[in-house]
Amino acid sequence: MSTSSKINDLKLKTDDFLRENLKNPQKISGSEIRSLVSELNLGLLELEIQNQILLNDQAQGKLGGTHSGKEIKTTGTGRFSINSFGYIIEGNRACAEMLGIEQGSLTKTKIFKYIKRESKKPFNQHCQKVLELSARQNCQVKLINRGGTEIPIRLQSITGIDQDGNRVINCELVVDNKLF
Repeated sequence: MSTSSKINDLKLKTDDFLRENLKNPQKISGSEIRSLVSELNLGLLELEIQNQILLNDQAQGKLGGTHSGKEIKTTGTGRFSINSFGYIIEGNRACAEMLGIEQGSLTKTKIFKYIKRESKKPFNQHCQKVLELSARQNCQVKLINRGGTEIPIRLQSITGIDQDGNRVINCELVVDNKLF
């Protein structure tokens, strides 16, 4: 799905939700609002990351290509949410592809299982900073997928609220082949 179609899809979904619920605002539950806001935040986060990557590539005169002969291919930007214990509570197909597992296997898996040893401390510090500041934070870490392939990623995270009202960290990751 292209970026413009994702934007249109989110816009239509938001418009439909608001049009339906503005007629009778008492029907809107707190969990529905949190869910919509979380989805919109993730969509915005994805667009910001994609825009930054394009701007960086454009500034360097590159618009794609491989680096050092290695490139990890995915079908989009990986997204996952983790709870305060580090368990993945949701993740998309691109994230599952990066990790080399089925999408259904993502949930209830500890994210640290896929983070390279030297990246665990920076990732943990990143998560702590996200929770402390309640603001978008960036970092670069390396993942190890199920097949043992090292994957350098750019990670951008922000706090969110799950359907039960618990704080979670919503993460978006983009493979950074330039780090190979």
